[in-house]
Amino acid sequence: MRAAFYKCAAAKKKKTCDKKAVRKQWLEDLVVTETMKLAEDDASMNAIIAKVMELQNQESTDLPIYEKQLKETETGITNMLNAIQMGILTSSTKERLEALEDQRKELQICNPTMLQTIKKLDCDGGSVSASWI
Repeated sequence: MRAAFYKCAAAKKKKTCDKKAVRKQWLEDLVVTETMKLAEDDASMNAIIAKVMELQNQESTDLPIYEKQLKETETGITNMLNAIQMGILTSSTKERLEALEDQRKELQICNPTMLQTIKKLDCDGGSVSASWI
């Protein structure tokens, strides 16, 4: 069995890098070891926690998109019902209404405000605890 290596892309393609290839296992073990050291360091963990909290508190860009799609779907359903009340009932009207109702169901299921399985981190003076929304 051949040993696997990591090699600089510039050394492979352009021959402009003089770095030697490094054994894959050695490099991966080094990365894991150094990552574990960072995880054990309180200052590093606090910096990571602060960044996660900052990202978590940013407004979701998905929510306005879902709300817009849901509103458009609701408007479409209302328009179809109005057309039916005016006597415009064809097989395509019925199919379109059913498609809009299916789309509304999907949007209601996918809406992030309705999903209660998202974990939220709470930071209380240096320690972190997980709580469900």
